[in-house]
Amino acid sequence: MEIANNLIDFSKKPIEKRRGIYVPLSLRREIPIKDCGEELVTIENFFTSNGQKVFLSPVWGKNDIPVMLLRQSAVEKLSKAAQKIDRGYFFKVTDAYRPVSLQRKLFGQVCEEVKLGSSHLSEEEIKTKARRFVADPDFGIPPHSTGGAVDLTLVDEFGNELDMGTKIDALDDRVETLSSRITPDQMSNRMFLLESMEKEGFVNLASEWWHYSYGDQYWAAFHGKPAAIYDSL
Repeated sequence: MEIANNLIDFSKKPIEKRRGIYVPLSLRREIPIKDCGEELVTIENFFTSNGQKVFLSPVWGKNDIPVMLLRQSAVEKLSKAAQKIDRGYFFKVTDAYRPVSLQRKLFGQVCEEVKLGSSHLSEEEIKTKARRFVADPDFGIPPHSTGGAVDLTLVDEFGNELDMGTKIDALDDRVETLSSRITPDQMSNRMFLLESMEKEGFVNLASEWWHYSYGDQYWAAFHGKPAAIYDSL
């Protein structure tokens, strides 16, 4: 996976080439944020009110987040993307808004997992490796804490997931969206999800095939926007 070295060169690349390039948090932090003030909306209620079907499989218990939330525009765009899927598939959402306190808990868990497999690394090296898989809330604004990021995949009417090559949240290099270590059919499924989300303005995180952003600093970096529109909540 290619990593962007600076935002100026990155913004000169065609959109299609930006898909496979990861914008590190160190660059995203350069982008100012002008929060638009949108409120968080319950995904399930929004879809139900529109007569739409969505599968929810939250990774967090109700003690952490009682309902799955996104900002108003983000959930509207997610709904529009779902309406346009034409193969009889549906979205399965596993994660959306996370308060910073929960993001910190998750980052600590991933650091512990990295440490188990790489005990020779220093504490800072462990954190650096963990940041490949989850945002460090002490190192910038976590996308999920803005209410603009969503983790999802595609399922059939019975809830069976399409084969994307890995499960969501796997700690494996194959999770990179354009990984060369997956089959053509798995890549086709990823591209189907990617194109469905991109049409409604979402941006995929190149290091995680399931992660999509709207309104946050990653989204702003990808599109060369002067500022993000969602801050952490």
